[in-house]
Amino acid sequence: MHTAPPAPHCALAARSEASTAPALFADCFTTQPIYKEEDLDIVPTEREVKTLRDRFAYALVSIARYVFDKGTGYGPNMTEAKWLNRFIFLETVAAIPGMVGGAARHLHSLRLSACPSCTRECRVSVGG
Repeated sequence: MHTAPPAPHCALAARSEASTAPALFADCFTTQPIYKEEDLDIVPTEREVKTLRDRFAYALVSIARYVFDKGTGYGPNMTEAKWLNRFIFLETVAAIPGMVGGAARHLHSLRLSACPSCTRECRVSVGG
C-alpha cells in the first residue's frame, strides 16, 4: 500500500508538488508584517517648533521644498511628463545618501580586511 509522503514545510522542497507550493510558499517566505485594522488607523502629525534648532531645521526644509517645487515646475497645471520628472528627480536625490554610505562602508571594510593582523606596517605595505 502506497501512502503519500507528508507535505514538506518549505516551498523549496515542494517544487514538484505544484498544487501545494503556493500555500507552503506563504508559510515559509512571508516577509511583510500583517497589520490589524487598528494599527493602520493613524493620524499624521507635525512636531511643534520649540527651539532655535527646530526653527533652523524647519526653515532649511522649507527652503529646500521651495527650490525643489520651483525647479520641477510644480503648480496647478502639472502634466504627466512634469509629474514623472518630479518623481525621478526626487528618487535620484533620495538615493544619494544611501549610495555614499554604502560605498564608504564597503571601502572601509576592504581596507580593514587587507590583512588579518591589522597592523599599521602591514596596511602600509599593501597600499592601505
